[in-house]
Amino acid sequence: MISKVSSLEKLIPDRRRREVGCWLGTIWSRWKNNYRYVSDERLKSEFKRLKHDRGISGDYLKENSRMVINCAYNLRILGENQWRHLNKK
Repeated sequence: MISKVSSLEKLIPDRRRREVGCWLGTIWSRWKNNYRYVSDERLKSEFKRLKHDRGISGDYLKENSRMVINCAYNLRILGENQWRHLNKK
């Protein structure tokens, strides 16, 4: 829905839409603005409630943070590539 309203879908190549949707879903499900000032323990408790600890051995807060950073990085790279492509026209 948001991609249609913002014309985001015009910027995302068809072959990458599913992947971009996964990246956005990962970020959206793991980051909320009100998480900015909570303690690690509170965030761990929230991730456990949301079942974001499943299948992760070790520090699931660190792994979820890594997932968000990787997805955000991938979105940035895709955006930069699309920007360059659009500016060449």
